[in-house]
Amino acid sequence: MGKSIFDTLAAPISAPLDAAGGVVHGIGNALGDIPVIGGAAKYGGIGLSDALHSEADFAKGNVSKAANDTLSSFSNAIHGPNTIPVVGKYILPAVASIWGGPLGYGAANAIQNGFEASRNGASFGDASKYGSTSGALSAAGSYAGSQLLGPTLNGLGGGVNPASGGATAGSLGTPFSQSLGETSLSGVGNALGSTTPGDVLASGVGSSIGSSMAGPSPTAPVQAQSPWAPSQMAQMDLPSSLSSYQNLDPMQQATNIASKGVYGGGQGPQEKNYFLNLINRQLVNSGGQVAGDTSSINPVENSFLSQLGLGGYKNPTDLLKNISQYS
Repeated sequence: MGKSIFDTLAAPISAPLDAAGGVVHGIGNALGDIPVIGGAAKYGGIGLSDALHSEADFAKGNVSKAANDTLSSFSNAIHGPNTIPVVGKYILPAVASIWGGPLGYGAANAIQNGFEASRNGASFGDASKYGSTSGALSAAGSYAGSQLLGPTLNGLGGGVNPASGGATAGSLGTPFSQSLGETSLSGVGNALGSTTPGDVLASGVGSSIGSSMAGPSPTAPVQAQSPWAPSQMAQMDLPSSLSSYQNLDPMQQATNIASKGVYGGGQGPQEKNYFLNLINRQLVNSGGQVAGDTSSINPVENSFLSQLGLGGYKNPTDLLKNISQYS
């Protein structure tokens, strides 16, 4: 099918975006080997690439794919910081808590945990439920931590002002606005107001404890596997190389193939598979009933089975299972 007029009109917009997305994706992959922050750089690049592809899809009128790319962009952008060892999963919630307090911590935690559960294969419902639960517990824990642990952390290293007799804040109790002072980051400090490093740490500890109460992240449901059961294989066509055996019965064919395999210079893949098909059909009848033993397999056939790595089985079911897996 040729391009529509709409595709042609959208091309000047979508083509550069798709091209840029491909370049950014490649750069992200290339940065993935950087120690510590490589994962964050990699997934950050992939997330930006998805965002560019989303804009290109929207320009083409493919709204559904644009929405999927946008969600993928968020997922990768959130997953990136989480790959940083030890502290990664606390970064986004901590940043959110600086401006949003416990509610910000909880909301960021909910979004983060929901996306991570989805990446692990959990269904939309399970991922959403886990994100909401862990977010609520995170917010409650963050509030409790800031109230109970915050004052202690803020007071570490503090003392008494000799001049005024008042208490002086510890290193963790100095507001960001004060510690950043007149530096190039003073604007950030002013925006953070009276928030202290102790407040952030206390909130983070409480949030982590609360979030952990939600339990492990859900994953894709494990598919129950049915136990293996032997069955009779469909009869294979006689390979052209064995055309001289066409008037022999199956047991005679098996013996002749085995004899040549052991004493006559070997057999090729087609002949080996045909032989194993014959052995299977010897041991399992059309109704699926398995022979009680392997006595129907004669010595030269047993020798050829050993040559194929299938020798020594006394239980027919064990031999049949290994025949089914032979390659």
